[in-house]
Amino acid sequence: MADGEQGTIRGSRDQEVDSPPPENAAIPDVHPVPAVALNSKKPPHADAAPDERGPKSLWALLGELAQTAALPYVLGLIALVLGSGSTIWVTLSPDGQRVFRGLAVAFFYWGTRVYIRADYPKLKPRIHQVIALAFIALAAVASLVWDPANGNSASSQIRVGPDLTQIGALLGEELAPLATTQADNGVLLRALLATLSAPTPTPSPQPKTEATAIPSLPPDMVEVSTGAVGIGSNDKNGLAFPLHSENLATFWIQKYEVSNGDYKRCYEAGICTQPEYPTNARGIEYFTNSAFSDYPVFRVSYYQARQYCTEYLGKQFPGSDLPTEYQWEKAARGNDGRTYPWHDPSITADDANVSSGDARQVGSFDKDLSPYGVYDMAGNVSEWTLSWLVSYQYNPELFDNTNVYIVVRGGNYASGDGTGYPKVYWRQGKPPELQSPTVGFRCAWQPAAQAGP
Repeated sequence: MADGEQGTIRGSRDQEVDSPPPENAAIPDVHPVPAVALNSKKPPHADAAPDERGPKSLWALLGELAQTAALPYVLGLIALVLGSGSTIWVTLSPDGQRVFRGLAVAFFYWGTRVYIRADYPKLKPRIHQVIALAFIALAAVASLVWDPANGNSASSQIRVGPDLTQIGALLGEELAPLATTQADNGVLLRALLATLSAPTPTPSPQPKTEATAIPSLPPDMVEVSTGAVGIGSNDKNGLAFPLHSENLATFWIQKYEVSNGDYKRCYEAGICTQPEYPTNARGIEYFTNSAFSDYPVFRVSYYQARQYCTEYLGKQFPGSDLPTEYQWEKAARGNDGRTYPWHDPSITADDANVSSGDARQVGSFDKDLSPYGVYDMAGNVSEWTLSWLVSYQYNPELFDNTNVYIVVRGGNYASGDGTGYPKVYWRQGKPPELQSPTVGFRCAWQPAAQAGP
């Protein structure tokens, strides 16, 4: 020990030792104090085997875990899942989703800083920051432009020409393949850079126009708000390839399929013509049978369906017609890229009327309900739309069946739950004059000034 700093070691209760004992003196039976206890801040048990230290507390374990990148990355992934919308645990509001996506970015930043600091300690702190910020740039971009909200929530829009109207409406399988559908893997990045760097245009004065009056629509009409929606799928086995985005104006669509009772009133008014075959697939009297009044009308052609919408319903509500296939898909799918009208990625015969062999009363399957409150878009009967069957713009295998086949959407009671028909993006083509026992329809309404494709 240094002079003036020598400590006193007590050998017994009544003897102090200030100098080394004589050669032949007995050495007291004391436990020596390790020198490290006097010269270091390291605790005496620091070099003990793990089983001699006692169990660690939960806080100690979390403290050690926080010194690695694992904890912030795990927290970031959890926040990202919660920020993606509905999960099996919780459904958050759009604002809540944005908060969790922001937290995910913060956690990723924290984890990257910890990782770089541990593995590259010689780098300057500023370089740590630059690398960390670059590493999470993609997560930050996703947090800004990804908006999976349903219903009337506004969605962030990134526009590059007339085709890429919104990236924020596309999730899961819809987000990553968007670049390939545009035939350029760099379109997403360029879209973002173009949007951020473009100067804010000064709006020019517009002449005042009178707002289109919205009539008092039937009570079974539900509103589908304006905005973008992911249309189609990247499944190349069907007619719906590829997935792409379409921006639609607000429209209204019937909550239920047109029933026998509805169509019969049109027939009795002298506007509609009776189905050519008034029986169902089992040969039972169907259309004129009052027991089936609330069941969907079928065995009507595309032309008969349009006549009901435009002439009978349109007489009171001008602008009524069949929905376009884009309108039909948005009403069934919402803005979050789901496969079926409900949020589960699977379907059984208990979810929708897809395997029963007979039509059922409209709206009788509670789960077969879209985000906008529209029933029976996966099952019961398939439905006529207003659109001719042509290939989507970015499909490399182009086809055009204009004046040949009309797009029919949705599954039906005979399609089975193992087929693609109940999927909201599935397309099939039927001749417009066909009167099928599995095809019915519903009507939509849109102000003439907003009418789109």
